Amino acid sequence: MSLAEDLVIEILERLPTKSLMRFKSVHRSWNALFKTNSFVCRHSQRQKQSHQQQRFIIFHAAYDLDPGPVHKLNLLLLSSSTFHVQDLQYPLHHRNNYHLERIRLLGYYNGVLCIRVTLSPNSNSSEGGGGDSFDETIVWNPATKETKVVTHSPFPPPKDFCHCFGFGAAHPNTFDDFKLIKIYYPFPDSDNANANDVFAEVYNINTNSCTLIQDIGADDITSFDNHSYGLFSNGVCHWLAYEGTHILCFDLASNKSRKVNTPLTQEFSTIHVARDSIAYAVRRNLGFPIYDYNLIEIWILNQDYCSWTKLWNVGTLDVSIEIYALWKDDTEFIGGSRYHALASYDSRAQPKRLFQFSDYGLLEVHMHEYVESIATFSL
Repeated sequence: MSLAEDLVIEILERLPTKSLMRFKSVHRSWNALFKTNSFVCRHSQRQKQSHQQQRFIIFHAAYDLDPGPVHKLNLLLLSSSTFHVQDLQYPLHHRNNYHLERIRLLGYYNGVLCIRVTLSPNSNSSEGGGGDSFDETIVWNPATKETKVVTHSPFPPPKDFCHCFGFGAAHPNTFDDFKLIKIYYPFPDSDNANANDVFAEVYNINTNSCTLIQDIGADDITSFDNHSYGLFSNGVCHWLAYEGTHILCFDLASNKSRKVNTPLTQEFSTIHVARDSIAYAVRRNLGFPIYDYNLIEIWILNQDYCSWTKLWNVGTLDVSIEIYALWKDDTEFIGGSRYHALASYDSRAQPKRLFQFSDYGLLEVHMHEYVESIATFSL
C-alpha cells in the first residue's frame, strides 16, 4: 500500500460518521473499507478521542395520562460545563393499521442499540384494526440510521417460561459479529415446566443464524426480572439477581455461563458498566429515624471474575434517587428519579450539576455511554 493510500485512510478515520455515509458511493473500495472491522474499530476510537464531552444515550419511559407511559430515546451530551438533549428519531417499522405501543431496550454495544417493539392494531382503521399485537426485535445504529429486524427463532417457543436478553459481540472491539442472547427459564410457579429446563438462543445478527444452548445451569437462573436485559462488557453479558446475591455472566465467545457472587448481598442494588468492567452499587438503609436516606457502596469486578475492589463509599443519598451511570473516570455518578431532576453527584452524594432534563415523571431510565460507530449488520 502506498503512502498516499495510508494517508487517505487515516483522514477517513477522523471524519464524522455522516460524512463517511456520503462517501460510500465515491469509491467501491471505500464502501468495502468502511465495512471492515479494523476500520470501524479505529474510526470509533477516533470519535471517542475527538469529543471533549461524554455522550450518553438515555432510554426512558415517562408518564403521560393519555394513552399511558411513553417510551422515548434521547442522546444526551454531557460535560462539566455543557448539557444538551437531542431527540433520536427512531425509524419505526410501522405496518399498515398498526401503531407503536411500547419500546423495550434489550441491550447496547459500540453505538448499536437492540430494541424490542410492540405493535398493536389500530381500532379506528378502515379495516377495523384486525389482527393481534406482535413484537419485533430490531437492531439499530442511530449514527448510520441502519436498522435490521432480527429473524424469529426457528425453535418452537416454550410455554410458562420467562426470558431475559443480552446484546453484544463475541470479542471486545468487534463490530461485525453482533449477537443477541435470549435465555429461557421457567416461571417460579409453573406446573408445566421442569425447574432444570433452562436454555438459551444465541442469534448472530450479521449471519442471520441461531444457535440453541442447552447446558446452562438452572441454579444460575433464579429471581431475574422477566424481559430484563444484561449489561455487556468485555465479551460478557451480565444480569443481577433480584436479591443481589449474584450476577449471571454469559460469555458470547464460548457460549458458556457462570455465576459471580456479589461482595454484599442486598436487595436494593444495581450494576453498571465502568472501567471496562462491571460496577456493583449497593444501598444500605440507615434505619430509624432516617429511613429516607441510604448509604451507598460501589464495587468494581476484577478481571479474574472472582474478586471485587471497593471503588468508594457514597454519602447519604435520598432513597428515591436512582443511580443511572458512572462517569468522569468513575468519580461521579448520574442520578435522578420521578421527584428529582437529573443530576451529577460526587462521592459524598452532593449534586455537582443539575441537568434541566425536560421529561419529568420518569418511570424507568437506562443510560449508556455513546460513541458514534459506522458498524453495519449486513455482510
